[in-house]
Parts: sequence; C-alpha cells; structure tokens
Amino acid sequence: MKCTICNSNSVLDYKYNYWEVYRCTCCSHSYSCNVKKELEEIYNEKYFDKNWFRYPNLSLYNTIESLLKKRFGKKSQVHDLGCGNGNFLHFLHDKGYRNLSGSDIVSCLKKEIDGKVNFIHSSFESIKVDKTYDFVISIANIEHVSDVHQYTKILHNLLKPGGVAAIYTINENALIYRLSRLLRNFGILFASKQLYDPHHLNHFSRKSLKSLLIKNNFLFLKSHTSNFPLKSTDIFVDSPFARKIVLLGIFIINILSSLSKTEIGQLVFVQKNT
Repeated sequence: MKCTICNSNSVLDYKYNYWEVYRCTCCSHSYSCNVKKELEEIYNEKYFDKNWFRYPNLSLYNTIESLLKKRFGKKSQVHDLGCGNGNFLHFLHDKGYRNLSGSDIVSCLKKEIDGKVNFIHSSFESIKVDKTYDFVISIANIEHVSDVHQYTKILHNLLKPGGVAAIYTINENALIYRLSRLLRNFGILFASKQLYDPHHLNHFSRKSLKSLLIKNNFLFLKSHTSNFPLKSTDIFVDSPFARKIVLLGIFIINILSSLSKTEIGQLVFVQKNT
C-alpha cells in the first residue's frame, strides 16, 4: 500500500473485521483502506443523528469566526466545503454574515437557514469552481475522503488570491488515540474501533496534515488542538452504566490531554500561496 500523503510504502497497522488500517513507513501517516462495507451503510440515516450534530462545538466556531472577522470582516465571501446540516453557516448568519454558501454531497440543510445561504448539492470532486471566496471552511470533512490531495487542491482553487482556509480534523497523536492503541494491544478494541471506524479514511497527525497542506501550495499560518465538548461526544455502547463509565474516562482523558496539549481535534489556518 502507498501512503495517501507522501506515496511511500506502508505496512499493515491493524486488521479489523471489515477494514484495515495502514501506517506509512516514512511519514507515519495512518489511513484506512480495503473497506468491505458500502458507503450507504456507513452514512445511513442514523449517521446525522449524533451528538456531534445536535450540540455544535461553539468554542471551535468562535475561534474560526474570530480570525475570519479580523482578516476579512462580515462582508467577506465565505464557503463551507462539506457543510453537512449547515450548523456553522447558521452560526455565522446569526453573527451577521450574509455572503454565505456551502456545499455537500448530502442535502440536509437545517430549515432555519434554508434560503438564507447559497447551498450547492455536490460532492467536492464535482463542485464547479466558477466563484472564489475570501474564506473557506472545512470542518471534520477532510478525514472522510480518500484522495486528500485532490480535496486540498479544490480548497486551494476555491480561494481568492490571499484567501484563507480553516481546516478542522482529528489529531491521531492525541492521548485518547494512543490509549486506544494501547488497549488494542491487549485485545480491547471498543475504543480503537470507534476512533478508526472507516467513515474516517485518513487519520491525520499534526505533522501529516501540515505536510499535505504545504505540498499543495498553502502557507501555514497557525494551528492549535482542542477537545470535543463532552456533550458533543458520541459513545457507541448499549449499556447505560457502561456509557457513564466511558464518559467519565473521556472526561479524565480530556483533562490530561489539555494539560499535555494532546487533544483529539486540530484546527489549522492556511493561506493560498499564489
């Protein structure tokens, strides 16, 4: 297998029941492949019925909006690539932004912003780049695609000269990922199976994400890591008691990872390099 970032040789990291995870021998990037499950099964009607969508990460939203406002102001042209149900566009609209658009392969925009933003029903591969923007957002999206170089080029093409992209994704160097791999070595798979579930095809470290963006002609501005709000965290266990135990464990891990700067999410701001 060839690395999805640097195209170097990779080795099998772990074989799950219907997918495999490989790791690059050169840059250590991790990615899933050989998924023996249809996309319709992975992205079924239950997929969008999650805490992640019910309880948006407002701290993350405020961080992104703060830089957007400082750089371009509220009259800026903004596009949310892979906008999902439009939670972030709704947040910006409430803040007074009006030049808003978003695109997604799934049409499930919230009724609260229906008609208030320009929605494009399209996959990122098929989107027509007939308009460019000051600011493009990609929240929890890039990890879902197999061809990350093509995705990053689309981000680049959507931006005006000097435009900025905000990219939020997982951080595979996070403490919770490390603990899941440790448990996996002892045959305890529930944590790693959720974190490495193949709806995420690429498992970015801070190093591999930065490398990808620089390779595709972006100037690196700044980045930081953060944890998901606890109420936005989805726990896929059936027992209510076990769920409480897992949530308590995540709460403790969140505290420790905040102290060690090994949180589960990473936010990167990059500028189009012309």
